[in-house]
Amino acid sequence: MKKLALLSVEELLDQLEVLVDQREDGKDYLLNSIISTETALLRAIKADPESDYTLSISKIENDLAEHLVKYGTYLKTEYKKDDVAAQSTLKQALRYDRTIPLAHYRLGFLAYKQQAYNHALFHFQHAVEYNRLSPQHKMSLSNQQSYHALLYLSNSALYLAVDAQRQSLEISIHNDVKQTKINQLTLSPLYELIDANSSYLAQQAFQIKDSEGQRGASWEEYEELIDGDASDELMLDMTGREIWARYGGSAVKLTILNAELLRTLMLNSSEAQPLAKTDLSDLFSVKSGEIKIERYVKSISRLREKLLKLKLPLDVIGMVAKPLNGQDTSYFYRATDIPFVLIEHAEGGQ
Repeated sequence: MKKLALLSVEELLDQLEVLVDQREDGKDYLLNSIISTETALLRAIKADPESDYTLSISKIENDLAEHLVKYGTYLKTEYKKDDVAAQSTLKQALRYDRTIPLAHYRLGFLAYKQQAYNHALFHFQHAVEYNRLSPQHKMSLSNQQSYHALLYLSNSALYLAVDAQRQSLEISIHNDVKQTKINQLTLSPLYELIDANSSYLAQQAFQIKDSEGQRGASWEEYEELIDGDASDELMLDMTGREIWARYGGSAVKLTILNAELLRTLMLNSSEAQPLAKTDLSDLFSVKSGEIKIERYVKSISRLREKLLKLKLPLDVIGMVAKPLNGQDTSYFYRATDIPFVLIEHAEGGQ
């Protein structure tokens, strides 16, 4: 196979279409190749100012940035998240669109976990500001994420203030510096604020969604839910490095595509409002375009095969062959038969 840099725009477009088809036919390891091909395609178009595709550059950049934010954490394998890959691809996404609130939010959270509070402060500031300026951005923050961003922003600044206070005290002790006496107790209000914010964030570490709505949960509540005997509920757990569907003590690992499809059906469908392929255009293709009904049906079939391993009492994915609106075959989640529980991290879902 020729190197991507040697392929023409037309050849790259053809290769991208093949990769997308292969991935949606069940080859769950192609995200890296797809995004690499998209990147090469953008580079090739930019290199030729006379190209017929020049007017498409902005859209291609926006699509690529969205794919990097959405799938970057799964580039090594679609079954497992990777923080290093996530950090790299989020930064790459910002090169195409520096105003993506969700990219800054996730980078801020990754930096906060690493105690790199100066970087966390930078990204949370930008997440809040860009979300304020562009609330309709396709990758904007939810209200809950906006609130969390402000708390993480506050904590990052407080940690930096504490560190600056500590360094100034060390300098004053070990050097001949004219100073105002610093009472060590003046740090206590800062620690109290950090503790208060951290306590709230810990209590809201997870977002749990079901047919009744959504609520925050702590790590302890999450563990109780995972270990509990919720045999009558299908649980989609998207919190760890791996994604699991759980039911009655059994569990099966899902790819990101499996999980996103199940998540969308759980949250957005019903027998009265089944989802057709047009309702899932963003989900089914990493490039824009019409979704073939065969892809939708195959993806549903693969998800059903995974869920069969859980020994569910019935097929939780219902089908409407001829919806009243005249669309193609549509599907819905049977929430009235088997209730669902969706668990995600509060810090950006995936």
